Amino acid sequence: YAGEGAVRASLYTPLLTLPDNDSGLGEAAVRFALALSTEWDGQLYDNPSHLDRLSLKVSASTLTQEVWSSDDIGGTTLGAWTEIELSLAPWAGQTVQLTFTFDTVDDASNDHAGPRIDDLRIGHVCP
Repeated sequence: YAGEGAVRASLYTPLLTLPDNDSGLGEAAVRFALALSTEWDGQLYDNPSHLDRLSLKVSASTLTQEVWSSDDIGGTTLGAWTEIELSLAPWAGQTVQLTFTFDTVDDASNDHAGPRIDDLRIGHVCP
């Protein structure tokens, strides 16, 4: 994401109807593989300005809620692939849209690979 100025990008899923938790198959969840390399590689993570931050939000109806951010993993995976799994139980049976957003906020130290997301799966987590 090296370039002039701050960088901000979003990735949206199409509208999805999540599985219902009452099916006996487990609760609704999302799982994805993440490789994240940012200015936090090899640094102590203290990020009150939200620099080089990846977030995942769930939108349902008119409400949007952040359910995960790279704050949870110290701002980086050092470029290594890591699997992230999150419950979507509060939205089970609802039509939602998931949004990943990466924002550098500033134009400093933007010479890393940034986020790579693969193998996005939405379904049930076995009980």
